[in-house]
Parts: sequence; C-alpha cells; structure tokens
Amino acid sequence: MDAADKLHIALNMLNIKFSDADVSKLLRYADMLYEGNKHFNITGTKEKDPILTRHIIDSLGIFKYFESNGIDSKSTLRVLDVGTGGGLPGIPVSIFLRNSEFILLDAKGKTIDFLNSVISALGLSNASAIKGRAEIVAHEDIFRESFDIVTSRAMGHAGFLSEIMIPFCRIGGKAIIYKSRKLSEELKGLDKAMEKIGFVLESKTEIKIPFLKEYRVLLVLKKEFSTLYKYPRKYDKMLKMPIFI
Repeated sequence: MDAADKLHIALNMLNIKFSDADVSKLLRYADMLYEGNKHFNITGTKEKDPILTRHIIDSLGIFKYFESNGIDSKSTLRVLDVGTGGGLPGIPVSIFLRNSEFILLDAKGKTIDFLNSVISALGLSNASAIKGRAEIVAHEDIFRESFDIVTSRAMGHAGFLSEIMIPFCRIGGKAIIYKSRKLSEELKGLDKAMEKIGFVLESKTEIKIPFLKEYRVLLVLKKEFSTLYKYPRKYDKMLKMPIFI
C-alpha cells in the first residue's frame, strides 16, 4: 500500500471529506517533514511511513471531535496551535478547515522558518506562523482570550498545559489536548486548575487512529470565565509551583 492509498483509507475512516488536491498537500507536507528532519530535529520520527501515520494521520484524529460538534470546512473559527513544532496538528487540520484562521506558535526560529516554507509550498492562505513563548504571548492583547480553539500535541501534564492554553481561549472556547496515555492521575489534579483559570472538563474522548495501534484520547477543556491576568505565570514558576497540586 502506498502513501496515497493509506491517506485515502485513513481520511475515509475519520469521515473527513477530501479532494485529490488535499491528499497531494498532505503527501507534500510529509515529504517536507522527512527532508527537514535531515537538517534539524523537527519530529522524533524520521522515516516517511511513520511520519505519515504517527504525526499526520494522528493529528487528523481531532476530526472525530469536530464531527460530533458540527465543525467542518464551512466553519469560520480562529485556531491556535501551541508548541506546534513541525506544524502538528495545525498544518494538516488547516488543509481541511479552509475557512478558519490558523496561527502556529513555536519558540524556535528554525521551526518558524520551516513552517513558513510549508505554508508557502502548500498555498495555505489561512495559516501563519509566529515565534514566541506561549506563556509570554498569552499576555498580548491581540492573542489573549481571542481563540475559538487552542490545540496542543505537546508533552506535559494536562494541568500544566491548561495554564498555558486556557488564557488564549475566548469564553466558551475550547482547549483540545492530545494525549497518548491513561489520564486518571492527571485528571485528579485538574479540579484545582479549573478553579484558578476558569474552565471545565467538557469531554475525554478516546479515538481510534487508522493504522496506529496506540492509545489516543482528546481532552477537551471549555473556558467558562475570564482568566486572571497573572496566568499563565513564568515557565520556571509553573514548574516550581504547579497549578494542579
């Protein structure tokens, strides 16, 4: 089975409407990730097929949540991808949510240069990449409490990620965290974080990723009220005094 066939099957399994042009963009993106990894570390996965499955198809698993919440190509959302790295999940998702605006945020300059080359090569007029640390950018008026959806596939405790992501969400907006392990211990600490930064746990959705035999879950946090301006705190303070303990 070649890469195009695998994508066709995966997209159908995830109930994503697609065109041949969409598949071509995903394949081009996979090639760019593969080539980019030769020069600097974009993804931990280096081979083509695992890049396609573990990163691109895995990123598209969020469409299972979108499907059940009426989000599709006609939706006009403002989406932020925090700690986007090589553009995951922001780039693959932006290909299908054409009418939504995507901002890809990362602290590394080389990563931003790579993302700009991808955005240009794929003709993604609805996506842009900005350099900055999330805990600092979240205090800028243009970004604070202005996004409908904030995503992250970054590693880290859900409580830690909530402090970084929730300040970007508008009231009623959602922070969607990709997780690859059971969440029972992390969920125990979320109540304290909820009270301080103003969100509720909307859902914990286990998803089956085509061609990937690993546990995946989407943790969805819904913002209920405005976050105190002191959050998120500086990175070292978040580490020393976790909000979820």
